[in-house]
Amino acid sequence: MEIAEVLKELRGDMTKIEFSKGIDCSQSILSMYEKGTCTPSIATLQKMADATNTELIIEFREKEQSGNQEESEEEKVDKEIRRLSKVIPKQKVTEKELAEMIKEGEW
Repeated sequence: MEIAEVLKELRGDMTKIEFSKGIDCSQSILSMYEKGTCTPSIATLQKMADATNTELIIEFREKEQSGNQEESEEEKVDKEIRRLSKVIPKQKVTEKELAEMIKEGEW
C-alpha cells in the first residue's frame, strides 16, 4: 500500500481541516500528501500517528525479486528459517527443527 493510501485511511472520518490542524500543516499540503505528489517527513508522520492514536513503525525490507515472480511457499519458509536462525542462535534448535516449528505454527 502506498503512503498516500495509508494517509487517507489513517485520517478516517476526520475532515482535512481537522486533521491538518491536528498535525500543524496546511490543508493544501495534506492534500498533496494524500495525492502522493509530496511525501511527509518522518516528523510529520509521527504527528499523524499521534493525532490518530496510532504507532509509527518504520522498517526496512528486502526488495521484491525482479520480474514480480511470486516466491514459492518453500522459498518463504527457507527465507524465514535463515532469518530466525540468525536471530535465535543461542537456542539449540536445528534448521530442520525450526522448519517443523514454523510449519506447525509453533514459532
